[in-house]
Amino acid sequence: MRIVNTSVRDDVALLKITYLYRFAGNIEGAEWKIVLKYKLNEEQKEDVLYSSEKALELPVSAGKDFDLALELTAPVGVRYGDSVDVVVNLSSKNDPLVTESKTLSTTAKQVLLVVKTQIGHEREVADALLLKSGMSKYTGAIFAILAPPQLRGYLIVEGMSINTLKEMLKGVPKARGIIEEGETTIEEISRFLTPASPVSGINVGDIVEIVSGPFKGERARVKTIDSQKEEITVELIDAVVPIPVTVRGDSVKVVEGQNKKEVK
Repeated sequence: MRIVNTSVRDDVALLKITYLYRFAGNIEGAEWKIVLKYKLNEEQKEDVLYSSEKALELPVSAGKDFDLALELTAPVGVRYGDSVDVVVNLSSKNDPLVTESKTLSTTAKQVLLVVKTQIGHEREVADALLLKSGMSKYTGAIFAILAPPQLRGYLIVEGMSINTLKEMLKGVPKARGIIEEGETTIEEISRFLTPASPVSGINVGDIVEIVSGPFKGERARVKTIDSQKEEITVELIDAVVPIPVTVRGDSVKVVEGQNKKEVK
């Protein structure tokens, strides 16, 4: 928010800031840290708002201007849905009819955090976090824990606070802490949320071993792949007469791969 004095006289900006908390479930929670930042007489100022109302008189020289900034920091124990509305009312001391009002609203949302673990112990760390989340002081701190098998050495934790998760990780064997970047996004992890197709990784020409069904143990060559039906058609290698056999993609394992693919 920029304060501008367009007159030829020095003025005083009358600033009144009020804020209102709304706590999830109507259960009172911790207050947010609200800091007002501005530059006055070439000196950077910061005021921490401790009460629900703050009044300031800020001198503004003729033809001069400066910026006001509000910084809101959620407390460690913030809950999903906790919110705060900050209303800034501004008027001129020389001309009370000159006024402006702005409202800043923010609501606490969950974040996705990446936790590093010892490789092979992802589920062990996830189970320990799940157990701790049942403690009263950590109620609502964690919503979900994802341990994708293809993401070895890492967990994805949906929670409300990096600081709270760091505290929960203390004393958990095989946990290595939150990675430096910390937060991730749903777009970045979406590939771990969608099950891979049983035919992914299988190419036309691959040699596969059938692991279930009447041809279990037989080796075959992949002839065609139907991604929509998640099926492949193969020819048994040891058969006297090559006969096409259609099987599900999850009933084979690749033993010798090729580099070409033909998908219907």
